[in-house]
Amino acid sequence: MVLIRVLANLLILQLSYAQKSSELVVGGHP
Repeated sequence: MVLIRVLANLLILQLSYAQKSSELVVGGHP
């Protein structure tokens, strides 16, 4: 189904965004 594929893509995007934001927070606030 397309819905499952879309949900999987959103989950991957959120995970990658969380990793980037956490890296920015760690780098900006030691």
